[in-house]
Amino acid sequence: MKKEFTHNDLFLRKGCYSLLMVANFCKHRPNIITLYDIMTSDIPLTDKQWFLYHECSIEKHESMAITLKVLYVVLPMLEKVFPDDKKPREALEAFELYIDGKIKMRDIVNKRFNQYRNYDVTDYVADGINYALDSRFSAAARNAIAATIADPSYNNAVLQVFIDNCL
Repeated sequence: MKKEFTHNDLFLRKGCYSLLMVANFCKHRPNIITLYDIMTSDIPLTDKQWFLYHECSIEKHESMAITLKVLYVVLPMLEKVFPDDKKPREALEAFELYIDGKIKMRDIVNKRFNQYRNYDVTDYVADGINYALDSRFSAAARNAIAATIADPSYNNAVLQVFIDNCL
């Protein structure tokens, strides 16, 4: 994973930020800016997530591990709203087993297909977890971060996952 960037790197990887915004970000920083510097800056959490997944040459196994941690952070929020629904936790546990090589993707797909007849709102969250199986995994993390809008107290926990993976 790429963890150091020059000012020029940031100008090239500015995403939706204007050149002036990047210049202001770089103005009081040394020429080498670390991923930790970016993660502890005041830019929005969603932008930090985007940068981590899209600009840091993140490996597939790193992406899966970070995504799994983020999803576990927001899982309690979902379980608070839907205490009797075990599908999101089961989906996360299946994702963890998949990452560990203990089950195959077809096992997850078959289980989801068999549950399709009783589809409800929490299935959308479980499907969000399944999006984590995408090659970049950013969709799952982005959906989990979006869920923190309902309860911003989870933002710091998600940010800590990102910071822990910058060190």
